[in-house]
Amino acid sequence: MNLNDFKALVEQHGPVVRDGGDWRGRCPAHTDDGNRGDLTFRQGDDGRIVLHCWHGCTAQSVVTALGLKWSDLFSENGHSRPRAAQEPKKQPRIYPTYHGAVEAVAARLGGSYVRDWTYHSVDGDEVMYIVRFTDPRSEDGKRFVALSPAPGGGIMDCAPPAPRPLYNLPALLADSSSPVFVVEGEKCSDAGRKIGLLTTTSVFGSGSADKADWSPLAGRDCIILPDHDGPGEKYAEKVAGILLSLTPPASVKIVRLPGLSVKGDLADYVEQSEVEDVESIRANILSLAAETPVTQPPQKVTKPPVEIQNAEEPTRKLALFDAATWFDSEPPPADQILGNMFDRGDKVAIIGASKCQKSFFLLQAALCLAAGRDFLGWSVPKRRKVVLIQMEIQAHHFWRRGLRMAKALEITRENLEGWLYVGNGRGLSLAGAAGAEQIRNVVLDHAPDLICLDPLYKLTEGKENASEDMKTTLA
Repeated sequence: MNLNDFKALVEQHGPVVRDGGDWRGRCPAHTDDGNRGDLTFRQGDDGRIVLHCWHGCTAQSVVTALGLKWSDLFSENGHSRPRAAQEPKKQPRIYPTYHGAVEAVAARLGGSYVRDWTYHSVDGDEVMYIVRFTDPRSEDGKRFVALSPAPGGGIMDCAPPAPRPLYNLPALLADSSSPVFVVEGEKCSDAGRKIGLLTTTSVFGSGSADKADWSPLAGRDCIILPDHDGPGEKYAEKVAGILLSLTPPASVKIVRLPGLSVKGDLADYVEQSEVEDVESIRANILSLAAETPVTQPPQKVTKPPVEIQNAEEPTRKLALFDAATWFDSEPPPADQILGNMFDRGDKVAIIGASKCQKSFFLLQAALCLAAGRDFLGWSVPKRRKVVLIQMEIQAHHFWRRGLRMAKALEITRENLEGWLYVGNGRGLSLAGAAGAEQIRNVVLDHAPDLICLDPLYKLTEGKENASEDMKTTLA
């Protein structure tokens, strides 16, 4: 199979664009909400198709989703073609002027120019232009094309080779003391600049963070404002890892803007803010950043921790017993948290539709269990030490909510002191293994009988409704 045939298959799943020396399209092996797609591919020196999904899909899963066999990535006889038989690498088109290039691309797409953004080198020279067009053939009606100055003059319809400069680089270099706000996309970066923030982004969206030159941010205070969706979270985590690996490492915070709809971003936050004053909007973001702890670099684990067993209690193994013994003895007593509902050591998920008061249900349960009060008709055999970590609303709102509910239940300060501990995790990165370890380190010092985590989706790196992802979270 040649590159054109493979490209035609990928185009059946969405638009395909040039990305430096590669092609980029939508990966057929997963749902791709990005504008540019997560799948990059090219023809290797040996003639085979080389592909990579930046979302994490295996090459085999991509090939299968395209209806191909692994051998199809090679020449027709199943072997790599000799180097001499390769098709010549397609050369970028060169236009005499920038405007001529824009007009030619618009005509090729059958769309029209919308706007553009300019990237600069460390010397201040213009090295790349990202141009947005309308595109009637794409699902979202838009297309982004990279143009760059050609050697000897003119404009090429391709991006310069990686690593590529950050957006707004001259401002980053001119101001070395202000915190840098990292967003996803040039539009968001411009929105941040309008309210007085020093912002930047990397070109080509969430799938190409590692193709940018982040070195100008070494040792800087960096605040990442992720888009409110899965790709946005992955971009934030990827960029955080890159920044923490710089020499010297950057100081990194991941701040999640409140009130965003799905796929919402900084530009939406600024546009939809309850206050119109630019100074107030910026102050709100800076306040959120000040409340957010610094992201710690992941700890390297050389080997899994060893669970030490009590010498008098050997590791439990599967064994069978005669059910007739049920009639001759009593079972061990149950340490019930809620009578006839669940015991100490169980894992319980509260599941329900949005806005059906799950958080209020959990808060009232925590108050009643800590105070030793029966809860909504369930008996509470004895009071319990409870830790409640909420990750949904701001700390001052949760404070007021909890106090109002305690007073309504006639629960006093003395009823709760030393029995209920609250952690406010809103705005913190508590997902995945690193987040679980952070929670574990805080919680175990209090030796609670019950740990309440709300909401569950804030803890998972996968999908809330996928059983495999939830198994990992609960474990």
